[in-house]
Amino acid sequence: SSREKVERVSLAVAQDKDWLSDLDCFIREQVEVFCANSSDVSKAVEYVPVSPGQVGLRCIHCAKSDEGAKGDAVLYPHSVSGIYESVRELHRLHLHDCPHLPIELKSEMSKMTGSSSLSSVLRRYYVQAAGALGLFDSDEGGVRAGGRVIPMVGK
Repeated sequence: SSREKVERVSLAVAQDKDWLSDLDCFIREQVEVFCANSSDVSKAVEYVPVSPGQVGLRCIHCAKSDEGAKGDAVLYPHSVSGIYESVRELHRLHLHDCPHLPIELKSEMSKMTGSSSLSSVLRRYYVQAAGALGLFDSDEGGVRAGGRVIPMVGK
């Protein structure tokens, strides 16, 4: 396609496999982090105000498609600590029915169901992993990118 090359930033980080279940690693690999542009802001649903530069999460497969990620394939966490819930929502509401998720990944995911890590551990981990990506809570609301990168400590 004629779309310009977009640099994709996966939510997954190298340390995921040291801390998370196969299912949780798999889900994080299907999610990308992006900063909203004016087009994203205009497409955002009314009850979730989004401003330019705000960090969103979206299905990596829909984002690569010609129509792009929309509807339940895009979420804007209200804070770094809300990233965990946003990813759970994306998994629950979108991934199983994603029209762009390759069939082999869909089948791989269905074999993994039920094997999730402890949620208390996950929540803490997601906050640390967000720090490793330079994500931070904004005073204007929502999450922003480009903050100080806080390296993850290995297990």
